[in-house]
Amino acid sequence: SNYISIDSLFIKTNVGIFIILKFLYFFFGSNLLFTRFDFAPLFIFFALLLIFYSAIKLYQQRHLKSITVYLCLNNLGFVIACLALQNIESLQAAFFYILNFSLVNLMLFIFATFLKRYFKTSSINKIWLIRQNHFLLVLPLKMLIFFIAAFPLTILFFANWYLVYASFTIDFAAFLLVGLIISNFVHVTLAIKLIASFFKRGSHPFENMVVLNTKEYGFYLASFWFLIATIYLASIASNLTSSLSLRFATFLLSNSI
Repeated sequence: SNYISIDSLFIKTNVGIFIILKFLYFFFGSNLLFTRFDFAPLFIFFALLLIFYSAIKLYQQRHLKSITVYLCLNNLGFVIACLALQNIESLQAAFFYILNFSLVNLMLFIFATFLKRYFKTSSINKIWLIRQNHFLLVLPLKMLIFFIAAFPLTILFFANWYLVYASFTIDFAAFLLVGLIISNFVHVTLAIKLIASFFKRGSHPFENMVVLNTKEYGFYLASFWFLIATIYLASIASNLTSSLSLRFATFLLSNSI
């Protein structure tokens, strides 16, 4: 039942972000948000609570299914903050946070699903089981480490870059920088935990070995490699992605692209 709630949270959060954007555009039009009503500080405060709470909980987790939940909440907090700041740079950051949520978090979610279904656990400490039995399935997760840790030229790096630029003020929004630093520290810690799990060895080379049928293996293999290829393509084509983020921000701030 816990895992069903995680599945529900992931899907509904993506849908919720879309509905929020449609709601804001329909009711506020080119004013976007808070131009008529100064609720921005309230929403930034709520976003900060979400960011700090999810970062603290994320630091404590050892299971991928729980990690996925708090990564979703962390991303959602930053999206809310970006919408509240309502400038070009913050909305470009929101675009990258949504992109990161839709690709990186989705891949972790599918990986957690696979680990939970076939190895009865989603613990990070058990990732070595997939590595020793299905190397091609775990390789995309290794390649994802750079994106989890927000290395330069990754999706999360661009999101953080635009948010830093948007929140460099002396007012309440500057507290977002503190949340950003704490969040990045937790992301790097998570990446280190995953790296450590790759080098862990079991007591027996065939311990808990799981044999997948051809259809199951092909589905997960295709899913993992498709997502990791899309994620790397989005980073390699950074000029195109940045251009799309600018168009996204312009669309929300005005009635025309």
